[in-house]
Amino acid sequence: MLLKLKSFTVIRDMGSRTALKMYKGNVHSIVEAINGCSVIVSESLVTQMLKRFSKEWIPAFGFFKWAKLQTGFKHSPDSSNLMVDSLGKSRKFALMWEIVEKMDKFGRMYKPATRLQGTE
Repeated sequence: MLLKLKSFTVIRDMGSRTALKMYKGNVHSIVEAINGCSVIVSESLVTQMLKRFSKEWIPAFGFFKWAKLQTGFKHSPDSSNLMVDSLGKSRKFALMWEIVEKMDKFGRMYKPATRLQGTE
């Protein structure tokens, strides 16, 4: 129970405006900060975080990258679609297409409508 509580606190703190300003737009520093915590990755946690940061591509992408690096974790089509959507809305098309290409390479489905939302 303590581990879950600590993980929630870490995630909640990441969402605060103060914490976002600390990262200064650096995806790598977000990955490193999460690595220093005892957060256990799950599809549910990834989905929650990507939804929470849907308008903040840097913390969303940092968390997405961190999750991918965790042993045994693979992003689902849903989490990948959320990240693609966030990057598209933020006009980070090169990063967005990297994810789409990896999804295609590994035979994971993506929603074309999600991919196009950021280009409207």
